[in-house]
Parts: sequence; structure tokens; C-alpha cells
Amino acid sequence: APAGRMPAVFAGCAAGEKAAKCGLGQNLPFVLQFCETRGLNSAGGYGKIIIYGGVKTTADSNLTKRALAAAMKELMEQMPFSKISVSDIAERCGMNRKSFYYHFKDKYDLVNWIFDMEYLQLSSRQDYAGIWDFLTALCCFFYENRAFYRRALRIEGQNSFLEHFKEVLELSVKYYLASSLEEKTYQQFCVDFYADAFIAAFVRWLSNRDCVPPQEFVRMLKASIYAAVKRAEIAEV
Repeated sequence: APAGRMPAVFAGCAAGEKAAKCGLGQNLPFVLQFCETRGLNSAGGYGKIIIYGGVKTTADSNLTKRALAAAMKELMEQMPFSKISVSDIAERCGMNRKSFYYHFKDKYDLVNWIFDMEYLQLSSRQDYAGIWDFLTALCCFFYENRAFYRRALRIEGQNSFLEHFKEVLELSVKYYLASSLEEKTYQQFCVDFYADAFIAAFVRWLSNRDCVPPQEFVRMLKASIYAAVKRAEIAEV
């Protein structure tokens, strides 16, 4: 790297400002070690470790956020979300509260970012054939990561993960289903109806310790909706 250029891990700080601005300062080596021991710098795509000025750093500007996300996941395995403080999260990965608030509004924002980073970035590169293809991929993701998301779905309060997830789902329902309805009043009703119905069934499914595989869950959803449509068509004849 050219002399005088700030390491990429400090992206987010204004040019020329010290790492202390982001709350890292002398804690940078600890943060990098924290990330390495949890695979956040592995070939999986979380950033490549490089050497800069004799100090290990990373080319991924999201490294700090990923470290905080990993700390949050570990803490949620050990205690209820309501008991976790911002200080707990920051201290787990060698940072301070200032560093946390530089990246996130609160701990709810962090949990929502984890979902956005893990699923939405992945799904944005997928080409779904339709609503059922999308729902299958969505449910597979939650099933594979159910230990964390079961806890996340139990979070209550404003800006909770469930509210965030509902917003994401509503956009998908509008894209795949409601867009075929011409009247805006019917479009919004369609979005609300299917989003509410799916979330109720989804939470019940994932919360069950012995939940069926995601493909089977989606098949049951599909069969239930088609059965209702078929009966309605018969009743109109």
C-alpha cells in the first residue's frame, strides 16, 4: 500500500483521521485476532488479511461490523437479548461503546444488520423463478441458522427483528403477488394478508424444536393455499 494511505479497515473514518475516531485505536490487533479466530477473515468472503505498516489489517471495510455481529451471536447463546448491553457487545470484541455507536444505532439495529448481511446480500445474487422458489430459499436459510433466528424472532419492542423481517417480506409479496392487481387498495390488502399469514405460520414452524424441513413446510403452505383456492372456485360454479 502507498505510504500515507489509511488501512482499509478504517474506511468510514474521514481521510487522515486516526483509528481512535472509530473507537479502535490500540485495540485493532485484538479486533483482528477476534475476527480471525471466528473465521471472519477466511476464504468464505469476510475479508482478506493483509500486512500494512507492520500491522495486520483487512481489505474489508465491514470487518468491525462483522466482529460486533459475531459478538452479538455469541452473547445471545449465553443470555436473553434483553440482558445484553451495548457495552457487553463492544467489550466481547475489544472495542468500546463509541465504536459500536459509530456503526449501529442500537443492539436492535445490529441484529437486523446481521440478517441483511447474511441473507439479503446472498439473495440479491439469486434469480428466483417465482414466489415459491423465493420462500423455499428463505425458509432454507432460516432453518440452517435456526439457533440464532429462533432467539432473534423472540425479541420484542420497537425496531425488533420480527418487524424488520416483516418489512422485507412485504416487499417480496408486493413484487411477486400484489403487483398483478391493478387497484392499489387491493394491492395493499394482498400484501398485508399474505405477509401476516406467512409470518404467523413461519414463526410457529421455526419455533418448534422438531420443525419439519423447510421444503416440507413450503409444500404444506402451498397445499393449504391451493386447497382454499380450489374450494372457492368450486363454490362459485
